[in-house]
Amino acid sequence: MSHFAKEKGITFSEVEFINDYLAERYTRYKPKENSKVKTLGDFLDLELPGRWLITMAGHITCVIDGVCYDTFDPSDRYIWNAYYVSD
Repeated sequence: MSHFAKEKGITFSEVEFINDYLAERYTRYKPKENSKVKTLGDFLDLELPGRWLITMAGHITCVIDGVCYDTFDPSDRYIWNAYYVSD
């Protein structure tokens, strides 16, 4: 990842870096503006199978088979993108 960050001229702690890095490697699900999926809680309600990385303002979290794994409950935060990583 550090090579990628150096190439892009940003640090890997920046959310833009994380989104760019993930977008180049995984399938991205980006909610449409009129979508009912706006928050992490909305995304969790979809109960999608697989492993997902979810980006939001200043944070990234992991969802596995519809369950969020994090150090706190970010379900009320608005999501930017969800990346499907694997089954």
